[in-house]
Amino acid sequence: MSTPETGGDNNAPILTDTVTATSDDAAAQTGGVEESKQAGGEDMKVVEGDVAGENTSNNEAVAEQAEYANLGEEDGGFGLEEAGNDGEEKKDEEPVDYSAGLWPEYCNPGYRMPEEIEVKVKLASGDYFFPVSIEKTKSKKVYLGGYRNKMTGKIYHHSSSQTPTIIKKEVKDVSKLRCRETQTYEERTVSVQPYREAGTQMARQDLLIDNVNDYELSAKEYFTSEQLLQKKRENSVFIQRCWRGYMARCVAFEKRRSNAEYEQKLKDDATNALLAEKARQDADMYRRQHPKTNEDFSILYTELDTWRKEQMAKVKANTKAGPERVEAMNNLLLEETKVLGNIHKLKVIARKSTHVEKTEQMLNAMSKPHQWQLSSGEVAKVSTPATQRAKELLDLYNALQSPIDVVDERLDVLLHVKWSVLEFDSALTKDIADLTDREADLLNRGRSLKSMERLRKRLANLFLEFINEPNYNPRAADFLKNPLK
Repeated sequence: MSTPETGGDNNAPILTDTVTATSDDAAAQTGGVEESKQAGGEDMKVVEGDVAGENTSNNEAVAEQAEYANLGEEDGGFGLEEAGNDGEEKKDEEPVDYSAGLWPEYCNPGYRMPEEIEVKVKLASGDYFFPVSIEKTKSKKVYLGGYRNKMTGKIYHHSSSQTPTIIKKEVKDVSKLRCRETQTYEERTVSVQPYREAGTQMARQDLLIDNVNDYELSAKEYFTSEQLLQKKRENSVFIQRCWRGYMARCVAFEKRRSNAEYEQKLKDDATNALLAEKARQDADMYRRQHPKTNEDFSILYTELDTWRKEQMAKVKANTKAGPERVEAMNNLLLEETKVLGNIHKLKVIARKSTHVEKTEQMLNAMSKPHQWQLSSGEVAKVSTPATQRAKELLDLYNALQSPIDVVDERLDVLLHVKWSVLEFDSALTKDIADLTDREADLLNRGRSLKSMERLRKRLANLFLEFINEPNYNPRAADFLKNPLK
């Protein structure tokens, strides 16, 4: 059975009665309708017959009915006919008058397929009905074969090409998979021609055979299957013994290596501990000889106090009350005073070195460019006029502190210092300019460097004071605790 695509003439009347038509009925009704396939079997030609009406609409209906009849013939006829939803068998109805413009139910544009239909099957034993569920889809039906009416433009699909087929998987027959015929090997005798020919010739009266290289062969002792099994067992035991010995040697080697590593680790740890203790003692001795922090001086004072108490205890234990004990106590006090003087000298040296280190750190921090962390993780460095000015002053200060190797270089440094300070008019800048002129005059006169040590030290201190002044070095305002406003 072929079903038309939804669409068509909306003005045509809807046929309410159920119509069952076979290919023979359709051929009898259409009479003189003929088809001629042109250009691949798509074009259709309708010839006026006995049932043709007077108007064109009736002729189109007749042509469409003829096409459906032919489609039914090409499909071969499944022997299935639709029945009404009430389950009653359809009876033969009178031929429909197509000249009146009526549509058959199967090609009526207004027809809607129900959710379930009953189909009648014609057999020799009788007819019976069975329900068929309809699977509907909302998408447009794909065209997989059929016919198109050239006059009306309607497309009709083949039911055979539009109906999906169920492919049944072939089941392999395994009934004769393991039978005697398939499991029995067929022996054949085949004659072959070897590459090397050989033969055997026995001695006789008229034939002399050379037997110089001949030797006798004797059969060996028969080797039974039990002997073979025993041989395999002995060889297996031998292989197991060799393998187990190899594994035992590997384990022993690993244990010896682990023990050796552990002993070496103990030795290394002991050596490292001795080295660390020696380094700590050297660091403590260096801190006592060159103290810098308050903690270092606190250790010295604590040790001095402990030594003083021990010496006083010895004096009291070894001397009697009187002039002898007084003299011993005076000697102890004198030694303690010398030690306190040495500690005071060390404190002065530490204060000077600490002051120099802090000054260098502050000047280096002043001359460094500003740094900002970017979102990409990189650090952006920006030099400003203030940091550039601080860098120039730091270079001049380091040049003043450096020893004099060449007199001309020293004079050049003094000249740059003088020009830098004379940009400002103050008492400090005038003092620095006077000191630079005085040192330049002494250098020109050939005075010794030792005689100018105090002059150079005073000049360096004044120039450091010049650097720490925010009016001359704007960068110094960020490092002073109480900057002047």
